[in-house]
Amino acid sequence: MYHVLSWKTVFLIAKSLDPKVNFLVTQEAAIHKDIVIGTFEDTFRNLYKKMILSIHWPLVQNCSASYILKTDEDCFVNIGNLLNWLDSYHTINGTQPIYAGRRQDHMAVRRNNQSRYYLSEKEFPEPYFYPYVSGGGYVFSGNLLPLLFNVLKTAPLFTNEDALLGSLMRRISVKPTDQDRFLPFVFCQRNSTEELKQAHMCALSKHIIVHGVKEQQQIRMHYNNALLNSLPSLCSLQDSYENIRDYCG
Repeated sequence: MYHVLSWKTVFLIAKSLDPKVNFLVTQEAAIHKDIVIGTFEDTFRNLYKKMILSIHWPLVQNCSASYILKTDEDCFVNIGNLLNWLDSYHTINGTQPIYAGRRQDHMAVRRNNQSRYYLSEKEFPEPYFYPYVSGGGYVFSGNLLPLLFNVLKTAPLFTNEDALLGSLMRRISVKPTDQDRFLPFVFCQRNSTEELKQAHMCALSKHIIVHGVKEQQQIRMHYNNALLNSLPSLCSLQDSYENIRDYCG
């Protein structure tokens, strides 16, 4: 049976120290109704609060989304690839919860108080984080929202956003799944910005989320993706293109 795949985009931000910026954002939110504004200051150390907001807000709004994608502003999301992948997953594994992205294992907790990722032993006593997926872009099942919200009431919180979500998922017995089409440049040994510029558009078009994409690059990648959708033969000269993730790793 034919069915329509749809999505809604919502921007999560927090308060600026500049009253003029807050005023302009409030105006835009009232017009477009696609901005959710947290009551906390918009800083790197408060990213974990945005993650919590991304769990709380859909519940308050009675969101019925089957899946939720969280990504950063410097990420390109190939919506067609995302929807096709989720549709295929849902057809086969729709009853199983998913928490997928670029899996991180055995990641050491930063104890250097000069690091932006610093956590004290009081905040997180273990030397290594539990497995999680990178915060640049990940997907999880919408029906996990109530479970995550309930566990938030008693779970200890800490300021590493993506590791915190992994810790919450662990508490509800959901393991992170590695998806090789997410964030191919996370472990790039070379300059990921240069690797992105040099990557073939046909290779990039196979991915779902690519991070480190600036404003003009976003426009270029959206254009290239639309072009390839209209003229798929552009990528038919060879059967496959380099796996960017393997190439960078």
